[in-house]
Amino acid sequence: MNTAVSFIIGFIGIGIMVLVHETGHFFAAKIMNIEVEVFAIGWGKALKRWKRGKTEYRINLFPLGGYCRLKGSKDLERAIASKDDSYGALEDGSLFKAHPLKRIFTYVGGPLANVLLAIVLFVPYFMIGYTTQVDPAKIIVTSDYPRLLSIQGLIPTDASRAGLQTGDTIQSVDGIAITDFQQLQQVLASRPLDKSALFRVERSGVVETISIMPAYDSKARKPVFGVASYIEPVVAYVELLSPESAAGLSVGDRIVEVQNKLVSNTFDIAETLVDNPSEIHMVVDRQGKLVSIHFIPGHDTQGNALLQFGLARKTVWREGSNIFSALGFSVRETFGMIGETYAAIPRILFGLLDVGQVLAGPLRISYVIGDMAHTGIRSGLANGLRTICWILSIVSVSLAAANLLPIPALDGGMILLGIYEMAAGRLVKPRVYARLQMIGALFIILLFIIASIGDIRFFL
Repeated sequence: MNTAVSFIIGFIGIGIMVLVHETGHFFAAKIMNIEVEVFAIGWGKALKRWKRGKTEYRINLFPLGGYCRLKGSKDLERAIASKDDSYGALEDGSLFKAHPLKRIFTYVGGPLANVLLAIVLFVPYFMIGYTTQVDPAKIIVTSDYPRLLSIQGLIPTDASRAGLQTGDTIQSVDGIAITDFQQLQQVLASRPLDKSALFRVERSGVVETISIMPAYDSKARKPVFGVASYIEPVVAYVELLSPESAAGLSVGDRIVEVQNKLVSNTFDIAETLVDNPSEIHMVVDRQGKLVSIHFIPGHDTQGNALLQFGLARKTVWREGSNIFSALGFSVRETFGMIGETYAAIPRILFGLLDVGQVLAGPLRISYVIGDMAHTGIRSGLANGLRTICWILSIVSVSLAAANLLPIPALDGGMILLGIYEMAAGRLVKPRVYARLQMIGALFIILLFIIASIGDIRFFL
């Protein structure tokens, strides 16, 4: 049932973003005096249609997305069929009679509408206060766990050699006071890559200052300091009907030993389970008494041991930003996402990213959108609204960025064609135009097939 709801919510979200995109083309064409023959909400058979001016409006059977058909298709068909491969006399209001600048503006209209919508949706996302889980500013130095480091593909850093130790509490970085690990991550991610960071740390009651130059993760394109959050192994919940529940693991238990090894944080636990044991033995401290817990764990789809309990984390309330700050954050977030999207393209081409994982098809996108929205709504009204705004903003930005790629049949390809026509001072030959459209369509079909294969792998 939840899966079906997730798909429905996701498809509605995608449909809204596509409709906004087509509405952008519609208004841009109207402004440029390019005739819109049909503007439709949804696809399939028209349930209702009416005409206003020169545009026929339709509400179709499947009310997801829509389309905007501009005048000019008949001009193109006639030109392709002509012996001299020319447009000849073009009708007023035709896309091909308009100046290239007007056509470029019309093609930009769709992505621009998505960008503006993303900015608008990000504003309430940043304005709404919300609850979130945070971890103390106590750290783990990841190089202390070499087996986990190699398995997870993390890159080693000089954190330990610079003087940081597992169990240190970070008080400040470069003079900025640190209250929790999530804030620490934000501060470190926003720093210049070529400058060392000045950490003020507390260790066993003694405060000292340590300077660290970060490593650089070329795949993730970010600085790496080699620290993770130190989460103490106190059980917050145990899944009903799980092996752990049947074995007697209880809320409030502090895990002190796993597989006959002492543990004090989540990394300790993870390292004891690297070999994927068929049976797990724990010792927990329950109100001052040591209790043994023995169970056969469940397994995920890859056959790895699956722990069906969670550890205690602190829940805090974050105040939202004022409207002016939220607007600034919205603009930066929107264009930052567009930049990240284009930055990923060369990494895909050079094999640094798996295209099957990065490129998602409509099924996976719909499911992820719906699942996140459904989960957010269940966690409370404020968190639900923020989650919906966030998801729709991401989809809107992604749709804009994808359509601006310089591929024939996409808006970006048509914009590039318009620029060429301005420089050349003439229209592209109709048959060349049609061939470019065909090449673009085949390329998009290829991407769709690759994305669909990735979707199948995702759901299997």
